[in-house]
Amino acid sequence: MSSRQMEERAEQRQTEILAEELGLTVEELDTVGYELEKFCSDDGHPYGILVRFLDESQKRILGKIKGLSNMSMQVSLNTFDVDDGEDYEN
Repeated sequence: MSSRQMEERAEQRQTEILAEELGLTVEELDTVGYELEKFCSDDGHPYGILVRFLDESQKRILGKIKGLSNMSMQVSLNTFDVDDGEDYEN
């Protein structure tokens, strides 16, 4: 498998994991714009991932996400931990 194929596979798996975490289908998640950002304590230790949705995201789909506040949502730092040994975080 080429590095490009591995990267595409990792991106697809990350999308699947995030969609499940947010209670959306992959197709729904693909229609909204979002960015992932690790956030850290004052001493630099990461303790979560912030999912920021872009303003042009479909409000109908965003309304399905429990815990969404101000166009963002915190997910566990372990959200993308999987058993295949790959790291799917950005």
